Amino acid sequence: MGNVLDARAHSQLFQPLDIANGKIQLKHRIILAPLTRNRGTPLNAESTPENPNRAWVPNDLMVEYYTQRTTEGGLIISEGLPPSLEENGMPGVPGIFLPEQAEGWKKVVDAVHAKGGFIYAQLWHSGRANIPQLTGTPIVAPSAVPWDDPNETFSYPAPHSTTPVKLAEHPPIELTVDYIKKTIRDYCNAAKTAMDVGFDGAEVHAGNGYLPEQFLSSNSNKRNDEYGGTIEKRCTFVLELMDELAKTVGQDNLAIRLSPF
Repeated sequence: MGNVLDARAHSQLFQPLDIANGKIQLKHRIILAPLTRNRGTPLNAESTPENPNRAWVPNDLMVEYYTQRTTEGGLIISEGLPPSLEENGMPGVPGIFLPEQAEGWKKVVDAVHAKGGFIYAQLWHSGRANIPQLTGTPIVAPSAVPWDDPNETFSYPAPHSTTPVKLAEHPPIELTVDYIKKTIRDYCNAAKTAMDVGFDGAEVHAGNGYLPEQFLSSNSNKRNDEYGGTIEKRCTFVLELMDELAKTVGQDNLAIRLSPF
């Protein structure tokens, strides 16, 4: 037991850490990673095959979940929050593009703060990893690259269905430059809303094969304009996104999650 206590006393894991350019001091370095749980409440109580519910809001169960995992001076990264309807890649995930969603997230944030914790909003755009039945909108991506495996299915059936949906049957459309700018505005609006309801910062989910990483990867980005080609140009979307977010909410309030590619 003595050795365990000695190790803890000398470990950096339990030492304070300044983040956000010194705006936040964590009391320890154990951070709760994002986890999508699909527990949101449908915005529309009535959902039919012809007019399915497509948006979800945070609820009391989510307040309890985040509160249970809050430690004094600790940091939580929220589950991925879609900045707009078309960017939502799973059912049951509360976005942050509607007033009802913002109100629900404020309850979560307030509960975390009441226990002395900090919480960042993770902003998540699924890109080509989606199906139009879920969002009611076309699936967008850096390039119109079809799915490799003709038999691979989406993780969830379409609303009001139990039949798996083959991703190859719903290839993405290539984002126009104007639509890229619109997508960046969606992120900025979501980040501003997140800060307005009390989140301590916003993290861009730029890993795990979602839209920002789709721009970074030569496998999914086949563009020959300023957003594709060389590695420098494939980074343009992410760099522009972070620049605009910094102008919107301040660079001290931003983070980005990357994965190896």
